[in-house]
Amino acid sequence: MKTTLTATLAVLAASLAATAAIAQTRPAQTAQPARPAQQAQQPQQQQVQINSVPLLCRVREQEIVAINRLVGDRNQALQRETDPNRRQALNQQLQNFVNNLRETEASWSRMECAKILYGAR
Repeated sequence: MKTTLTATLAVLAASLAATAAIAQTRPAQTAQPARPAQQAQQPQQQQVQINSVPLLCRVREQEIVAINRLVGDRNQALQRETDPNRRQALNQQLQNFVNNLRETEASWSRMECAKILYGAR
């Protein structure tokens, strides 16, 4: 089953309700869909107009933190799960999040966000 990056970002927005909104800035990517009960609980995704590189860097940084939390959550769920079918589904979700994390970190690095935001070299 395939969903778009929008679905992934909706999960991220739900996990970081206290942080600023996450904008959709990349093309679609495949991921496991959320269960129907979870979809009803998710808040509406907010759109942010990104008009500067530092703002885009901050959005990427928030995405990295959110995805990293999701990876940790999926790891914990995977360790607790005993049903082979659910383990396989959780493992696939975990792989999708790890791939998304790598892509987001690569984007953050290519834009030299550490230098832009923190003056790091």
